[in-house]
Amino acid sequence: MYCSKPSACGQIASHISAVERLEPRRLLSTVPALTGMELAGGVKGVDQVILSFNESLDPTTAQQPQSFIFGRIPPSPANNGITVGQVLGFLAQPKPRAIKDGKIQWSSAVYNDANHTVTLTAIKPFRATTYFRLLRVKGTGNYAVKDPQGDVLNGGADTLIHWSYHNGQTLRYTDSDGDHITLSLKGPGHIYAFYRRTGDPAPTIFVANTKAKSVLTGTVKQSATGDGVAHIAQLIGAPAKTNLFTSSQFVVGST
Repeated sequence: MYCSKPSACGQIASHISAVERLEPRRLLSTVPALTGMELAGGVKGVDQVILSFNESLDPTTAQQPQSFIFGRIPPSPANNGITVGQVLGFLAQPKPRAIKDGKIQWSSAVYNDANHTVTLTAIKPFRATTYFRLLRVKGTGNYAVKDPQGDVLNGGADTLIHWSYHNGQTLRYTDSDGDHITLSLKGPGHIYAFYRRTGDPAPTIFVANTKAKSVLTGTVKQSATGDGVAHIAQLIGAPAKTNLFTSSQFVVGST
């Protein structure tokens, strides 16, 4: 680099140095993304949904209840265009509706920057067996979730997760790498499991109505393409006797 004036050389060098210092930050920058979800309450009375993110969020957008859709897809309306929910909603006015068109309604959305979570509190506790079917976090439109720098969730795309529901005392499923997982409950109680429809099933599992003699046992049959490890997103209400916390075949995200 040639400069006719030493002062000019110093200014150019200073500018280049500043650009070089900023470039690594730009390469390492991220956009907000959903990393986890937990439920609080029992299978017949969930009152909170806690969402985890990979980085700090803008509190204004993180605390908009409209940014978070949770519930089930409602049935098609009748030919007259009036649904049972609309009729009941009209009769219940002016009380706020706990469920609207199959979607849970939130009384609040509270952001905690210390752990990058948003806690959604339902107007009224709801049954997971009926409404734990889909989650949509907005990355588009007026209610898109953003970080403090204005970066939008997923770079401008919604996060959408669907679950399937199964229950019983023995549950079997196959994970994303082909391992075969069996959960068996002996003695009093019942298992309620919610599996992701795409990717790793990573089920959220409720165990209800157990007694001191109830035993929950998990086994993993490793496939030729599998790693022999099953991931459980959340285990709620497990009996005192279970191997899911001690077996190397299971990784339990939270309880």
